[in-house]
Amino acid sequence: MKNTKLIFTALAAAAMAFAVQAHDHGHHHDHGGHQQVEFTGHEKQLSEVEFSRCWVRLVPGGRPSAAYFDLKNTGNESIALIGVRAENFIDMMLHETTVVDGISKMGMVDKVVLEAGESASFEPKANHVMLTAASEEAVTVGDTVTLQFKFEGERVASTECLVKAINSLSFES
Repeated sequence: MKNTKLIFTALAAAAMAFAVQAHDHGHHHDHGGHQQVEFTGHEKQLSEVEFSRCWVRLVPGGRPSAAYFDLKNTGNESIALIGVRAENFIDMMLHETTVVDGISKMGMVDKVVLEAGESASFEPKANHVMLTAASEEAVTVGDTVTLQFKFEGERVASTECLVKAINSLSFES
C-alpha cells in the first residue's frame, strides 16, 4: 500500500510539473492586443449577479495563475463581463481554453455575455481568468482574495476566492 501511495504521489508530482511547463510548451496563447479593462472608480454596483465556488489555482514562481467560479445572472436583462481586477495581482484577463486538432489553445476573451437567468461556469480547460501575482510573496495558498469584476455599462460586482495549490482540480478538492 505504501508503494502504491508513493507511486501515485510521484505521478501526481510529475503531472503538476508538466502542467506548469505546459504554460509555455504544448499549447498556444493568443493575447492579441491585450489591454487591461479600466476601472474608473465611478462604476455602480451590479446586484443582479451571483458568484459561487470561487477559487484561484496558484502557480508558483511568478507564473500566471487562474481563477475559476460559477456566475449567474439573476436579473431580467443580459449582462456582459468584460474585465477583472484584484489586489496583489497584475495582468488579469478573461481567457478560454479550446482544443483544436488535439492541441489545447488559450486565448483572450473580450467579454462573456449572460442572458437573463443564465449561468456560466469558469473552470479548468474552459473559461477562466488568467492572473499573475505581483510577486511571489504577494499571495500564498490558503489566502482569500477578492476579485472585482467589471461589466458593460460601468457596473461592478465582487466575490471572495480561496487560493489553492497548483495540484487542486476543483473548488472541492
